[in-house]
Amino acid sequence: MLRARGARLAAEGKCDQALPLFARALAADPKEARSALLAGRCQIAAKQYAEAEKSLDLAQQRDPSLHEVSLEHAIARYHQENFAGARQALEAARPTSTGDARFELYDGLLLLQEGKRAEGIAALERARKADPKVAEPTASYYEGLALENQGDRREAQEAMNRVVTSDPTGRWGVAAQQRLAFWSRTRPRDYWAELTFGEESDSNVVLRGNGVDLPSDISDQRDFRAIWHADAGWQFLHTPDWGAGAELNYTGTAEHQLPQFSYDYLVGTAWIDRRITERLSAHLQADYAYGWVDGASWVTEVAATPGLVYAEGRNLYTRVFGRFPFSNYHFTPDSTATWNPLSVPTPTPEQLHTAAQIEADRNRDGRAEQLGIEQGIPLDAIRTQLTATALFTRYHAEGSEYSFRGAGGYLQSDTLLPWNFTLLLAAGYTWRGYLHPTTFEAVAVAISGATRSSTPTSRSSTRSTTTGWSGRSGTTSPTRRPTSPCSTTAATSSAVTSPSGFRERRREDVVSKRLGSCRSVAVGGSGAC
Repeated sequence: MLRARGARLAAEGKCDQALPLFARALAADPKEARSALLAGRCQIAAKQYAEAEKSLDLAQQRDPSLHEVSLEHAIARYHQENFAGARQALEAARPTSTGDARFELYDGLLLLQEGKRAEGIAALERARKADPKVAEPTASYYEGLALENQGDRREAQEAMNRVVTSDPTGRWGVAAQQRLAFWSRTRPRDYWAELTFGEESDSNVVLRGNGVDLPSDISDQRDFRAIWHADAGWQFLHTPDWGAGAELNYTGTAEHQLPQFSYDYLVGTAWIDRRITERLSAHLQADYAYGWVDGASWVTEVAATPGLVYAEGRNLYTRVFGRFPFSNYHFTPDSTATWNPLSVPTPTPEQLHTAAQIEADRNRDGRAEQLGIEQGIPLDAIRTQLTATALFTRYHAEGSEYSFRGAGGYLQSDTLLPWNFTLLLAAGYTWRGYLHPTTFEAVAVAISGATRSSTPTSRSSTRSTTTGWSGRSGTTSPTRRPTSPCSTTAATSSAVTSPSGFRERRREDVVSKRLGSCRSVAVGGSGAC
């Protein structure tokens, strides 16, 4: 018989010779259905999935009782990414195919596609136990990916090792070896420590604005500085549903010619993560930061950062978050500055009143609300991870000088290079619109004897900054370590006209910009946070 001859050839892997025999059998007998089923299986083996579905439709039309057709239909539709149709066919095959290795394999693959990770892993395990020759190495490979995304690192590695063992030189084994190598380079450990030293050049250390003269005791706004960063952390809780840890990092700089701008910054962090569904997890982080400049206390900050992470795949995720910091600045104005009303020999009552008002206006202490969205996009073909962030900020200072609204964006790429080097590229921009006129022009007016009613220039259209942002990001695993320090750039004009006033104002602004993870104000110039 034609069907029998074709079946023998198909069993020997000679589907190209078997398919013409099946076609002749179907043409010879209008009631022949099994030849169409066997032709569909051959076409699936040849990855001719659309043609296979047509053959299977014919088999089902000629003999609706041919129960093997449903499973083959599910396989053909799955490979055409018709997942809903594949699920429908698979459920039709369930009464007669449960326990079959191919049924369990494709049930597991569909469950993973549907976001039901735990059920998918269980089905893949049943498939490889039912018949390893049929299900492997496919079952172990996808089981390993799912286990890694779930956070079960040891089990994921064991699954990939099974793939390498069963197919050491084939495409599955090579893919598993590449995945294991990728994990070894990129997968976060439960504990870590880093120490970085460097030297950098800054063309505008003091963040000098356009049209502003340098004070007499500063010969040049350019400088070289040494920079160092230490970071240590421990994720002491790591389960499929919970993650928690703590981290401590310290950053310091030493300016060579302008030591008054050198700073140290210490940040302590604790976080907890909770998986809500297979793809959605919640993150809560608390920070305490303390910074000092030129050996003197500068700022203390506490912050809470809640967030939600939706993970679509390994390093493909969307994170929405809020950050709510409270800042206490320890900055004391220089009473000898020429723009300070109390620096004149005999201040008038009006100048005393102006000084008290301006001291209150320049109180930078306050709170902020920051909302953001982050998108992670893996580009596995070039071994690169892209991260894009958009931020919206509102800062409420106790005084009027520093209250602002702002928005910005941040883009970073991390590329794995040969010999375990990493290429990091980052760019960011932040705009800040200040809500009140600057008080520094008002001081100059008061000193010159003019009334306080003179109208200073509004800063909302003249002061802006571009800056990066760094913070902890969620991934498919419960936590992710913070990104690297960001580069910053800004260019604006300043209203400060006296050299002494410029020096104090610039020192205050430049340090506040660099401390606080690049979240404070900058008035002009360029630097690194």
